[in-house]
Amino acid sequence: MGFYDDTDLPFYYFMAANFATSDRWFSPAPTRTHPNRFYWMAATSQGIISPPDHQITAKTIFEVMDNNHIYWKIYTTDGHTYFSYFTYFNAHHANVVPLSQYFSDVQNGTLPQVSYIETGIEINGTSSSGVDEHPKSNIQVGAQFAARVINALMNSQSWKDTAFIETFDEGGGLYDHVPPISVPSPDGIPPLLPPNSQPGDFTLTGFRVPMIVISPFSKKTFVSHTPMDATAALKLIETRFKLPSLTSRDAAMPDMSEFFDFSTTIGPWSTPPIPPSQPANMRCTQGVPTG
Repeated sequence: MGFYDDTDLPFYYFMAANFATSDRWFSPAPTRTHPNRFYWMAATSQGIISPPDHQITAKTIFEVMDNNHIYWKIYTTDGHTYFSYFTYFNAHHANVVPLSQYFSDVQNGTLPQVSYIETGIEINGTSSSGVDEHPKSNIQVGAQFAARVINALMNSQSWKDTAFIETFDEGGGLYDHVPPISVPSPDGIPPLLPPNSQPGDFTLTGFRVPMIVISPFSKKTFVSHTPMDATAALKLIETRFKLPSLTSRDAAMPDMSEFFDFSTTIGPWSTPPIPPSQPANMRCTQGVPTG
């Protein structure tokens, strides 16, 4: 068992120590990447527990936003998106654009009302982009990528009224001393389990994952202890734009307002900090003998 310290990941350590974070932010389901990404978009996986061989019909946050005239985009590193697993994608893939468009939109002040940045998808157990910190990928390369995306925002005219949520879909089976939490089944659909599987009913989250709220309105050095899963980000969108909930899961989540300080019109971080650069060529030395 090892870990990365602030010499390995100076950018992440700096951002987590200065902006708002959580020590009770859980992945939505105790399973792998695909279903947890589906929760990020639809607050359910419709029973899916592994990569599906078909599209699913669950209503996504993107459909709800369209129905309420909220403009959105998905920015991708390599053209792949988990949104393509939903039937709603078929007629709305024009909203999926290259990451290069994000950098243009940030600098021009033309970000949509809601942006979703995807770092690639899992294909046969391997990252399609190499920047999502998936097992076998270099975590420092992923942190360097995050730094490039976040620094571009902090140093642009878009910074003044934007909230950026940096997080992960699931923990990859890593150890955690904090147990998952009980949550409502999103829609009563049971998991599609193979024979002789451990039973379950989507009423337990996965393990904790890192999360940082980066915004001029983020509370400084704030750590939330409120248990929630990643569908709280959907609840934040729904609260901000007065949208209906997708399922019982996001309906039960906090709206994330505790991470923000709106006591002034410019926020505590109106002038963003200058984070350290993130190297991508350092090796993890935890456990290496010395002397």
